[in-house]
Amino acid sequence: YDLALTTKTDDIQLEIVFGIPLEELESTNLTDPSTVAELTNTVEPPLTKHFQTEMGDNFLGLTIKGFSRGSLKVDVIVSKKTTEQGAADFVDAALSVTDVTVIINNETYGASVSSIENLKVDQDTMDGSDSLCQLFLAANGHCPPQTECTVINSKPICQDSDSTEYNWRNIPTMN
Repeated sequence: YDLALTTKTDDIQLEIVFGIPLEELESTNLTDPSTVAELTNTVEPPLTKHFQTEMGDNFLGLTIKGFSRGSLKVDVIVSKKTTEQGAADFVDAALSVTDVTVIINNETYGASVSSIENLKVDQDTMDGSDSLCQLFLAANGHCPPQTECTVINSKPICQDSDSTEYNWRNIPTMN
């Protein structure tokens, strides 16, 4: 019986927001089981497809935990493989969730991610390597000893602590 064969998995909590005007949702009871089922059937397939496409084998599944107002907030759990690549792919997929659209009441709405594991996500997060590393570490747990998170080609990875000082690719380019 070899333990190495069992894939370790992580469940990462995400809050995804669809930009639906509040007045559209005014009469919607977000705790009503049939409404929840209907909304789940609307948002789950495109989200699942997005994470599947972006993460490939590192994506193990997605669960909708619930909905709340503030546009339409969706509480999502993404299950992924517990690997650095899995974490990096996940962060990538989460930040590119803006590619996802849903149709509700014949209107098309786009998605954005507002938090990952309770870390708020905003435009700065998308651009800053510190924030990318924070998200990566939230998704990965941590970097192994003697390594630290660094961002190369806008992908967060764990790298030997010593080598990062000399890695000129990490120097942000002036726009």
